[in-house]
Order: sequence, then structure tokens, then C-alpha cells
Amino acid sequence: MSKMSPDQIQQALQNLTNWRYEPAKGESADQIVFEHSFKDFNEAFGVMSRVALYAERADHHPTFTNTYADLKIALSTHDAGGVTKKDVDMASFIDEICT
Repeated sequence: MSKMSPDQIQQALQNLTNWRYEPAKGESADQIVFEHSFKDFNEAFGVMSRVALYAERADHHPTFTNTYADLKIALSTHDAGGVTKKDVDMASFIDEICT
């Protein structure tokens, strides 16, 4: 899977909700990031659980940050050193379950 260019990432983000592009900084790779405040912890954790099941099937694992009802998910393909179609596909799945 090849790494997407910043322009390709920005183009892909036009079809997604609540996502932003974060370019590489220092040793971190490019990533796309989702942040959302849910009704409560149970709803946020439910989304995390559904994403975790998807991630296992796809063998592609996100970075989660959860504080009560606030959820942050960062996606980057470590083997490619940045954002790939795998990340955009997972972001699309996350959008589907959060709308």
C-alpha cells in the first residue's frame, strides 16, 4: 500500500466528516484525525469497540484517545510511513457508524 500525498489526503477528506489532516512532525508520520464528543462514555466506548472489531479484521489498528465522552482516533499506516487508502477506508467506516 503506497503513501498518499498531502493533496490526495486533502481530496479524500472532502468526503469525510470530523476528520483533519496532520502532517508529519519530528518522528511521527502523516495522519488523519477524528475528534468527536459523544453523549456519554458508553456511546464513545461503543464506537471504540466497533472500530476495534473492524481494525482486527482489516489488520490495521488506530490510535485511540478517550476521555469520558470525548474520542480521538488517529489513523496512519506505519508500514507506509503515512496515510494510505487503508486509513481512508477505515475513516469512511467510522463516519458511517457515527452518523
